[in-house]
Amino acid sequence: MLRRKPLPFLFMRFTIQANAASRELRGFVLEILSTLVGQAVWADSQQWQGWIVCVRELLPDSLPVLLQVCSGDTITAFEFIQVRLVCVVFARPITLRSRED
Repeated sequence: MLRRKPLPFLFMRFTIQANAASRELRGFVLEILSTLVGQAVWADSQQWQGWIVCVRELLPDSLPVLLQVCSGDTITAFEFIQVRLVCVVFARPITLRSRED
């Protein structure tokens, strides 16, 4: 299924549902996400959005996969900025503090 170009429309939806249905598939889903990085998943906006949802659900186990995207040499400058933003958002916890001046 991963070899098809383009990926089937509902591919990431089924991947997300499989992960939600059985935590035993976690390793398999991480392998799928890693494979999709090698196939430039960010080029297809719908698959990219599903990929992000899946990565978010698998945190913190998905951080190595997320870092694969951040270190890719095959993406354009614009895509790199977009990917870096995703990495910053997911890799660092956001804490809201009130400033006492």
